Amino acid sequence: MTSRYGAANGDPARSTRRRSGPAVPPSSEPPYVVGPGNRAAHDAARDFVRAPSPGFNTLLLLGGHGAGKTHLLRTSHRAAVEHLPGRPALLATCGEFVSQFCLAIQENRVCSFRRKYRSAEILFLDDVDGLAHKGGCQDELLHTLKAYDGTGRRVVVTSSALPSRVAGMHRALAARLAGGLACELKPPDYATRLAILQARAARLAFPPTADLLSAVARQPSGSPGELVRLLDRVAAYRNPSLTTIEAALRELVGPEANPLDLEAVEGAVSAFFKMSGEELRSQDRRPGAVLPRQICLYLARTLTSSSLESVGRRFGGKSHTTVLHACRRVERLCSKDEQVRQQVERLRAKLGGLGKTPAAPTVGKGPGSRGDVRP
Repeated sequence: MTSRYGAANGDPARSTRRRSGPAVPPSSEPPYVVGPGNRAAHDAARDFVRAPSPGFNTLLLLGGHGAGKTHLLRTSHRAAVEHLPGRPALLATCGEFVSQFCLAIQENRVCSFRRKYRSAEILFLDDVDGLAHKGGCQDELLHTLKAYDGTGRRVVVTSSALPSRVAGMHRALAARLAGGLACELKPPDYATRLAILQARAARLAFPPTADLLSAVARQPSGSPGELVRLLDRVAAYRNPSLTTIEAALRELVGPEANPLDLEAVEGAVSAFFKMSGEELRSQDRRPGAVLPRQICLYLARTLTSSSLESVGRRFGGKSHTTVLHACRRVERLCSKDEQVRQQVERLRAKLGGLGKTPAAPTVGKGPGSRGDVRP
């Protein structure tokens, strides 16, 4: 039995001997579309696959949900299989790495597991941040990466955030991954989303109209993969209307989906407080940086459908408890501090957020009152 990436299950050693490299992913996968947000990462991955770099042997692709890092990883793997015939290129997800390692321990096949993961010409590993809080698996990956040093062989990994900012990631592994080249992919803009949909439309039996493609590309919710599925759904109708598209989108991402994403929240808060996105995602504990960061976490949690974990990963790899603490602190401040409440209200209005800002503070009055701010 083979996995969806062509990596064989069962004995890792037998799967490695059976072929020169993993099978190329299905050709039905949409082509990778390059745009302003991913061009640097795409070019770096292309060059990295073609020849070893004299300065590093690890490429780290960073990006949030919908940025296209997994698609780029698969595309790079296909390129490696095509351009490096006879030399194994191994593609695996973090979940596959963990499950196969645990199974190898249970069945006393750790040596076979290591031969599989340490003998590839290029190792492609998706979602390395999924190793958080898995100490034994992190140690195994660290030793695997060290096995590639000085050999001319390479490793490409993806992560939603810098490993050093992921809670539960060992410092040694984070430092090892940071020692290579890191490239960030940003969510595609409208033009790139349209190009992605056009590439998909060319494969459909009944190509949709330009107006339909434009309407789908303008939908603010959903990753490129979700928009492609939406296009497939509405293209099933011969003459779909905008109402049909909107109905299909609601079925796809839910009727309560909020059009805001975490990047939009970060951009609005950065501009409002005149801070960079890096400063918002940093660990800077100065008061001038802490409050804007906590307001950003609060708005990200209350104005988007993202979970506490997703918000934490986006903003510096913070834990869900850190995000929850920030939300509660902002709520308390809004009930006590008029200036903070107005800042949150203005940002919410700028983002078009619905819902209510915590109630305005009540100023104490009456005999003996000093005008203290009360919740």
